[in-house]
Amino acid sequence: MSSEAENPNNLSLINDVMHEHEAIDASIKSLRNSNHDLADAFELVQKSDWTPDNINLLLDKLSNLKDRLSDLEEGFKNHFKMDEAAFLPMMGDLMVRAIRIEHQNMLKELDVIRQLQNGITAQTVKEIGPVIISKTDSLIQSIETHVRREADMLQLISRVFKTES
Repeated sequence: MSSEAENPNNLSLINDVMHEHEAIDASIKSLRNSNHDLADAFELVQKSDWTPDNINLLLDKLSNLKDRLSDLEEGFKNHFKMDEAAFLPMMGDLMVRAIRIEHQNMLKELDVIRQLQNGITAQTVKEIGPVIISKTDSLIQSIETHVRREADMLQLISRVFKTES
């Protein structure tokens, strides 16, 4: 029996990370809904007219998306620290470095979206808005893929600990 399997805190830590994934799933759902609302608003405006009221509607939807992204980023930073702390003793440095690269890539994607949002105005919303929608969809896919990959690893590790205890 390995020392990791003898430590009941490892299963607790795995469960904590899995619960964090559930919270991230909720944030992703909120982000996806906000992004779809924005995409729907763009579709409506493109079918009608680029009036000041319609542009303000789009800017409001973009502001809501920005809030969802900020919520996600805050959760990310806390979760990433927990992930890296949980995985290091169980998986070793190489796997933690690989996970950290994915974390950094997601934060970079988030930063690109934030930079686009910070530069958007009523004059540029027509061009930049669809780019933000597309990049947000891509970020959501990256996060979902990453969470599934981590969940699979955690389930495998958990199975080892349960079998060896």
